[in-house]
Amino acid sequence: MARVLTPGQPPGTQVADTCVELLHLEMVDYVLHCKAHEGAKEPIYLTLENMGFEVGHRLMERLTRNRSCFPDTLELMKFLCKEFWTECFRKSVDSLMTNKKGIFQFRDSNFRWLRRVSPSTVFPAISARASGSGDVAMLTPHVRSAADYLIFPAGLIRGALYAMGVQAVVEPILGTLPECTFHITVKSSAP
Repeated sequence: MARVLTPGQPPGTQVADTCVELLHLEMVDYVLHCKAHEGAKEPIYLTLENMGFEVGHRLMERLTRNRSCFPDTLELMKFLCKEFWTECFRKSVDSLMTNKKGIFQFRDSNFRWLRRVSPSTVFPAISARASGSGDVAMLTPHVRSAADYLIFPAGLIRGALYAMGVQAVVEPILGTLPECTFHITVKSSAP
């Protein structure tokens, strides 16, 4: 998605990595702030995830246009871990795990888009007891905000998979910053 500007590159074809990282942070903050008055968090997350889905779908189509079909889902996941992840985040996934039954995990111990997230840029969290509902997680403000920044990348992965005919559920799991894991459950794949 973004490459470092280097001498000799045609002007206007590359974007600095820092610009993409900061654009992502601002995009998430903008969507959270603008939709916050509506009250429900679900539409906010849905907006971010759909934005990531569109970008992931288009990027995957571009990356695979001169490539033959993947023989199976595992090969597709390997491609995502190496080529797609490198295009988006300038490094490959640290580990890919699978149970060979349609469940995969991508683990990135230094996720690029979480490195700039700090406690001073977060929204306050509401505990489950204070809100009166049992479905709001009791998270610290730091962790709760960092999880918001993983919704767009989860959409990226889901969109990339959908471009290759695979329907999946992607669940981002936040570790110790900047570590994260994406848990992918494949629903169905094209024959």
